[in-house]
Amino acid sequence: MVEDRMETLTPLSHSTLLIRSDDILAAELDGETVLLKIERGAYFGLDDIGGEVWRLLETPLAAGDLYGALSGRYDADAATIESDLAPVLVEMMGEGLIRVAA
Repeated sequence: MVEDRMETLTPLSHSTLLIRSDDILAAELDGETVLLKIERGAYFGLDDIGGEVWRLLETPLAAGDLYGALSGRYDADAATIESDLAPVLVEMMGEGLIRVAA
């Protein structure tokens, strides 16, 4: 279960470098970003903001910089973006979609 894996993950700091996992196939489909994790046979759909996060994490990006980038694109301050997005990022890590960059 995702909840079980999430309990073992530490909260993200602003300096945590994130990147997309290498083993994910992604495609745009009707305005949605669809991710396929082949080894598990699982797929995930991301809305437009989730798709933007996916695109931004093509290269390593610190969590704080991610919040700031999204704040600049959407009508919300970085603190609001962080409170909304941090749990989603932890869930994405738990699902193996993104990881901490080395």
